[in-house]
Amino acid sequence: MPMLDVDRLSVRYGTKQIVDALSFSVSEGQWLMIAGPNGAGKSTALAAITQGTPYTGRVLFEGQNVRSMKPALRARAIGVLAQNHFVGYGFTVEDPSHSTPQRYSSFPASQE
Repeated sequence: MPMLDVDRLSVRYGTKQIVDALSFSVSEGQWLMIAGPNGAGKSTALAAITQGTPYTGRVLFEGQNVRSMKPALRARAIGVLAQNHFVGYGFTVEDPSHSTPQRYSSFPASQE
C-alpha cells in the first residue's frame, strides 16, 4: 500500500483550472519531486493535499482519506516545510554598531 496516494486531484479557482487530474503515489522510503515553471500549480497541489485549499479527487495517507482525518492526527502525520525567501530581523544594519561599546571597535571614535 502506498504511503501517499493521490488520484485525479483537481483544483479550480473560479473558472480557472489550476491543477487538472493529478495522480501519483509514493511508498515509504520513496521521494517525489514536483517540478514546473512558476504558476504551474505545484504549490496549489501541495495545498490541496494538505487540506489547505478545496479540491476534487481523492487523497489517501496510509490508506486513510485525508479529508476525514481529524486535524490533530493529520498535523502529526503530514508536515510541510514551505519555501520562504523572506529574512527579517528586529534591527537595522546600523543598530549593532551603535550598541557595541567603543572600546571594542577598531574604528576611531566619531568627531561629531
